[in-house]
Amino acid sequence: MNSKLLTLLISIATSVVLIIGCGGGGGGGGTNSNGSNGSTNGTTSGYSGRVVREDTLNGLANVKVQFKDAGGTILVTATTNSSGNFSIDVPSNAVRFHLQNSSLPTGYYKQFEYNSKRYTTLDTTCTAPLPTYVNGVRTPLLTSIVVSPQNLPPPPPPNGCGL
Repeated sequence: MNSKLLTLLISIATSVVLIIGCGGGGGGGGTNSNGSNGSTNGTTSGYSGRVVREDTLNGLANVKVQFKDAGGTILVTATTNSSGNFSIDVPSNAVRFHLQNSSLPTGYYKQFEYNSKRYTTLDTTCTAPLPTYVNGVRTPLLTSIVVSPQNLPPPPPPNGCGL
């Protein structure tokens, strides 16, 4: 096979996987805690993702996603838009994230699943790891952040805290 054609096919396949993995793209997303688009240092380095309801995979609006450094200090906070999407610039020392407990809608369990691990929102030190920070790149989270409604059976206990 022609190497240019092979390169093109790999590029297309990678794009499709990234779009599907981050919830279909589009929708832009959300704001930080001070109402701006999350710009903290004039760069476009940061993260994007989606918070969804477990049974329908519909996005959840107004959920606050806190980005923290290794010591647990909140650096910036993104708020999901009406489709559950967020996109925010973060400083390079952001290594973990957490959903703000009080921002989860009524009727949802106080935990979330990300990348096959479960985290509680009741413990602010129970945080999920971020993908590797890449300067100048808006990195999508590895999977959607999934929250279970209370009309479903309770999710298993958290197993990602402290990892």
